[in-house]
Amino acid sequence: MKRSSLVQALPLVGWLVLRGATRLCAADPLAVLCLEEADSLRPAYSSFIGGLRQGLARRYPGRINLYTENLDLPRFDRPGYRAEVGAWLRKKYQGVRLDAVVALGDQGSKWVLQMRQEGWADIPVVLIGGLQTNVAPALPSRTTRVEVRLEARQTLELAWRLWPRAKRVVILGATVSGYARVNQQLDAQFQEFTSAHGLELRRLSGLTMAEYRQQAAAIPPDSLIYYLGLSVDAAGVYVGPREALAELGPLLQAPVFVATETYLGHGAAGGACYQFSALGDEVGRLVVAALRDPGSNATNATASAPDCTRVMLDGRQLRRFGIPRGRVPAGADVLFEPPSLWQNHRTVILLMSGALLAQTLTIGGLLLQRRRLRESRERWRLLPCSQYGCYAIKPSSASSFAVPDFKAIQQLVHGALQCRSIDTVPNAPYLLAFPACIFLRDPGMFRLPCT
Repeated sequence: MKRSSLVQALPLVGWLVLRGATRLCAADPLAVLCLEEADSLRPAYSSFIGGLRQGLARRYPGRINLYTENLDLPRFDRPGYRAEVGAWLRKKYQGVRLDAVVALGDQGSKWVLQMRQEGWADIPVVLIGGLQTNVAPALPSRTTRVEVRLEARQTLELAWRLWPRAKRVVILGATVSGYARVNQQLDAQFQEFTSAHGLELRRLSGLTMAEYRQQAAAIPPDSLIYYLGLSVDAAGVYVGPREALAELGPLLQAPVFVATETYLGHGAAGGACYQFSALGDEVGRLVVAALRDPGSNATNATASAPDCTRVMLDGRQLRRFGIPRGRVPAGADVLFEPPSLWQNHRTVILLMSGALLAQTLTIGGLLLQRRRLRESRERWRLLPCSQYGCYAIKPSSASSFAVPDFKAIQQLVHGALQCRSIDTVPNAPYLLAFPACIFLRDPGMFRLPCT
């Protein structure tokens, strides 16, 4: 009896536990702080945050609070600035229980590791950047470093395939300050590519926006233009990377190639584009994994980011520079193509095609009927005979036929002699039905005398 009562009470206990867990998730949402070291207005950062948010939401069942902060170290990294920012952030998030911290950039990673020693020791940290081993010589526990490598070589090889007339490579702009390691990687790849293909390497950076416009208009058409980005010009004026490309694009006489998806649709022809949204999704997976199994990340680890590169091209730029589709590699995503006539007016085209087909079949049927009727009339027809002033029956061949009742047919024909039109011949259907029964001895005319 007691055992059966316990069995009956199990569903109720399970429901209470599930309800309590649901309330706990509702009361304590997942709190993740994301720190950007340079410029939070970068399109790549916005794409990364969107991917991170989706990655967390897909793997964590409860509510999620994603906080973002911009350290702005390249512009304000004066003595004492980092300590002031650290004190302000500790005060700002004093009442918030942070579950994980994500840091972007080499200097941002260093700053977060320093903050861990002052109060964030038990929080899982994911570092994006810090690709050099000496950035964090002794990573603490529960720290994951994600290695990200931008491949300019794939974009350069694609550009060489699409624009084989090039004689030089022009590097336009520069990466965001604070990502020195990324600049070193790209520089090495530029040198390697130009040396392998015997091309000239030219750089355009550190100019004002007016100078950029002037230099962009003077770039020869036989150039491969690689756009790195442009955030702040030499005069200290902020210009968005996409806005700068959209302004310089119409002045350029050669296509612009990029290594990130964020510039597509703003004047870039495309390239082997790195998808920062996919990187954000991977970081979200690492954060949730660290929270679900804290013991699995007791020591530091280095994770390689998945292959987030995909060949993406702008169809409008391909048409602008006359790049044939035969040069586009198989599997490439061609975006921003205007819809075809079939895509815009599929229903109208189907209806008009059906109507034309029906009309064609009707006209063909009528022409076929007309031809058969004409052949039938010409096989046996009544001809006016001027010599006898009567009608004669002319067969279509000299074949012999049996005559069942020649006198009856003769009387029928004699009764129609006064009529001058076959349409007015009395009993015409009967008359036309019996000419084939006349026995013909002469292959010529068979004439009936008038009576």
